[in-house]
Amino acid sequence: MQDRSPGPIPAGRESRPFAPFLHCALLAIYPILALYADAVSETALRDLTAPLLAVLGPTLALAGLARCSRLDRAKTGLLLSGFLLFSFSYAGAIEVLRTMAGIFHAAHWITNRVFFTIWCLTFLFAAVRVVWTSRRLHSVVRFMNLGSGILLLMVMLRIGVSFARHAHDDDTSGIGREDSSVLSMSSPPSLTLPQDPPDIYYLVFDRYASGYSLREFEGFDNRPFLDFLREQGFTVFDSSRTNYPLTHLSLASSLNLQYLGDTYLGQKTYRALIENNVAARALRAAGYRYLHLGSCYEATRTNPQADKNIRYRFMLPEFSNAIFHMTPYSLFLLKNQKSQQILFTFDTLEDVPKERGPKFVFAHVICPHPPYFFHADGSMVSSAEDASRTIRDAYLAQVQYVNLRLTRLIPILIGTSRRPPVIILQSDEGPYGFPSEETLTQAGTWRKRAEILNAYYLPGTGTDPYVGITPVNSLRLIFDRYFGADLTLLEDRVYGWPDPSPDGGLKHREWSFPFVDVTGLVQRSSARLSASPQPALGP
Repeated sequence: MQDRSPGPIPAGRESRPFAPFLHCALLAIYPILALYADAVSETALRDLTAPLLAVLGPTLALAGLARCSRLDRAKTGLLLSGFLLFSFSYAGAIEVLRTMAGIFHAAHWITNRVFFTIWCLTFLFAAVRVVWTSRRLHSVVRFMNLGSGILLLMVMLRIGVSFARHAHDDDTSGIGREDSSVLSMSSPPSLTLPQDPPDIYYLVFDRYASGYSLREFEGFDNRPFLDFLREQGFTVFDSSRTNYPLTHLSLASSLNLQYLGDTYLGQKTYRALIENNVAARALRAAGYRYLHLGSCYEATRTNPQADKNIRYRFMLPEFSNAIFHMTPYSLFLLKNQKSQQILFTFDTLEDVPKERGPKFVFAHVICPHPPYFFHADGSMVSSAEDASRTIRDAYLAQVQYVNLRLTRLIPILIGTSRRPPVIILQSDEGPYGFPSEETLTQAGTWRKRAEILNAYYLPGTGTDPYVGITPVNSLRLIFDRYFGADLTLLEDRVYGWPDPSPDGGLKHREWSFPFVDVTGLVQRSSARLSASPQPALGP
């Protein structure tokens, strides 16, 4: 009988019927779209361009080289996909392992150095198995193609659903909408420059709590620093509150001198309001230069109105940075970008008085906001130290580091400016609740989230800040005092959202919801803030 069994497949053609590199392309795209699916309301489509090119480009180039070689295409494709999985699942894998180790109080043993070694050995073992196997891997490749295709389809459906929910939103949806009262001040107020206009510094330190909040919730006495500010001539309030305990809402409100209407409209709306803010427009129209010290937060990374954007040159955009930090390569390349950005901002502020004026200087410093990089003396925290300390201790160390830098900065700003400057030291929001504070009542949670640093250096004579002033009125008061703007001060209110998460955060940023007036809750007496005794004051 004639043998009709198939003969050997010619080299270079063995894998064509099952597209050996399709799963490589799909897995290159997937982590970027998966992250975007979780941040549709916060991320512009243009922010995806750089990471897609950075990941998909090299993947397709390597696949093209493999197709032109005599290497086994199935094995080469699997090795390439394995490398993508090795790269983009690193951060998630180490987080899961640390969480599991935390059950046995051993999370501090899972350092990046230890886990990276294990991760590399695991990948090398799998790669050797693929290379040395004598099996034909057609079925494995088909499974990878099908699995990666299903994953990509699911994430595309998630993105589609999010777009359908927010078809009315775009980057400028909050400005000029007839159906919204987001910004009733459609044009900036007219400012009359005094004979010798002062430089204005608006410095925002993310999640810096008020002195009262630090004592009440964390048992930390911040009075030495606040007394230092008073000695320098600042008006400082121990218990001040933000209008919106969330960064993009708080900054959109304070920089536009206005409340944000009745309904939450999505983060991209408030990003547009921050970029096109009334304060900068009014001061530039009056003859001020606008110097913007950028942060790692996309809404304040740069500002299109600024006469000069100043930022750490190696700071990736927020979305690209999040993608990069999924991988182990963030441990070796552009290490600690966020910490370098903070250091750069403080160092730059010390030189800003030399810039010609009059100038409006806005800086958003992501500190004492996590990640917690610094000890109180400014030295960097090692991975082992970070894993072994509590979040509360890490936060307080970073508060003390900010105090240290401001203790040096404030005399420089006051002493080297040509005329005494106007300085606002403020926070956009208070810290989130720490795991040790799960017993906080709802009133206590809102109080902690709303209580902020709020201090003013206002040389000369005029209307002084009053007890209870909130950020929505900060620039209104300054525009009245120095520029004769005659703006009516608004009622000082605090707005939150329904169904906050246990730590006081926003559960569903992509959903529209009515703002909730929580002013009454945050004004309750401290005796009713928590169901458990407060910690004793620390050193």
